[in-house]
Amino acid sequence: MTKRICAGFLSTVILFIGSNGLSYAAYAWQRIEIGAGVSAIEAIDVDHKNPNVVYVGSKQSLYKTTDGARNWQALNAGLSGAVNFLYIDHEEQGSVYAAAQNGLFHTRDSGASWQRIFSGKDALERNVLSVKVCYQPPKTVFIGTERGIFFSPVNRIIWQKAAGKLSDAAVTSIVNDDHNSDVLYIVSNKGLFRTSNRMSSYERIYAVSIAESEESGADVDSEEEEVYSQEHPLSHLAIDERGSLYLGSAGGLLFSSGAGDGGWEKKIFSGLLDEKINYITIYKA
Repeated sequence: MTKRICAGFLSTVILFIGSNGLSYAAYAWQRIEIGAGVSAIEAIDVDHKNPNVVYVGSKQSLYKTTDGARNWQALNAGLSGAVNFLYIDHEEQGSVYAAAQNGLFHTRDSGASWQRIFSGKDALERNVLSVKVCYQPPKTVFIGTERGIFFSPVNRIIWQKAAGKLSDAAVTSIVNDDHNSDVLYIVSNKGLFRTSNRMSSYERIYAVSIAESEESGADVDSEEEEVYSQEHPLSHLAIDERGSLYLGSAGGLLFSSGAGDGGWEKKIFSGLLDEKINYITIYKA
């Protein structure tokens, strides 16, 4: 078996989105062409049951390949607005969520048609940045918006907003730990957080404040005032089978082998034209 140098364990492939488009990493990075005029790629997800099926979202449209990126088709029926994030339901065949600038869209027929299931009460809440389905009963869909986190049971869409200090944060990624379904990681403009009690409280494990706190692992439920960047310096988080964390940022790919507790290092890869990473996903080849 061949060790993939990008991920640090066997038979693993990483897809990443940067400022220069979609790339594929095995031994080095290679650019993938979707079509003429397709640019500003913002989102991607791979069907873990069939890695030849990939969905890609851009500011222009949503695209799908069923043959490992050789051919692509546009999927637009019922979907409007730039796509920020994509999530394929691992349990329900044909179920895909598309987070867009004007709400959350859902398809049950593999992208042939879409229905908006969340719109928010204002422009910030309507701009959905991330999606995550937690399969532990009750099966729940979580979304991160420009203003906080919302969640709803999958089988009956009734949205609630998560309380706490992240209620006004821009949340770009929500990821759960496969080894402990109660643990969620939340990437936001206030930093990277971990919660083990469905967001009743949060522990910050990576800080991005303008003047970063020396205690980056402190619980954010304190009353301490801090000034945070209004940009999105952190983009997305991926977790491998060993529990190591890969954190995409405006300054490159950050890596922690200790679930965020053992420090972070920056990963350097050949072939990347820009350090800014918008999204990263890991799947078994």
